[in-house]
Amino acid sequence: MRKKKFAFRAFTSLTIFLSFLFDAASGLILYVIPSGSEARWNNWRFLGLSKDGWVSIHTIFSFLLLIFAIIHICKNWKTILVYMRRGVKKVVAVGREFLLAATLVLLIFAGTVLKVPPLPTFTELGGQIQKIFWPGSEFESLDSHPERLTFDDFFEKAGVPRELALQRLKNRGVVLHDTKITLAEFTQKSGLSPADVYAMIVLR
Repeated sequence: MRKKKFAFRAFTSLTIFLSFLFDAASGLILYVIPSGSEARWNNWRFLGLSKDGWVSIHTIFSFLLLIFAIIHICKNWKTILVYMRRGVKKVVAVGREFLLAATLVLLIFAGTVLKVPPLPTFTELGGQIQKIFWPGSEFESLDSHPERLTFDDFFEKAGVPRELALQRLKNRGVVLHDTKITLAEFTQKSGLSPADVYAMIVLR
């Protein structure tokens, strides 16, 4: 049986399509999930990925989409030129429609950059959605990257003496043998977020 030839054009087109789906989905998720500091403080996860994980997914698939789009253009350059020549004739035929579409796109671009109402509403909507589901917490003001702090630094920023903080953690069933480890290392092992630790050591 004759082996079927690998369809590189189909492979490229499918990669572009699937990359677009991943890029669009991750973009929508990043639009509504909590802010970076809130996500890090509460060890936020969606489908097992942190916010930084979703940022990585969005970035990688954006590059993948761009790379395969360039490959697609290079492999089909002659065909694209033919379509462009035909397209120019069609654009001339629908000159008013093209000019209107181009003007609309340019106005939206300029309005977005200059923050002309009501365009900022669309970008602010994501923040409003975040506040509804994740209103934020007082401890976020301590540090926007708590996962990078060692427990010694964390106790100091929280304003709780080291021995007192360790005792309060112990009372809650958390025995910490090394205060030089970062909260990120501790979170991976225990599943507790920086917000959980803060709530344990700061009595209200």
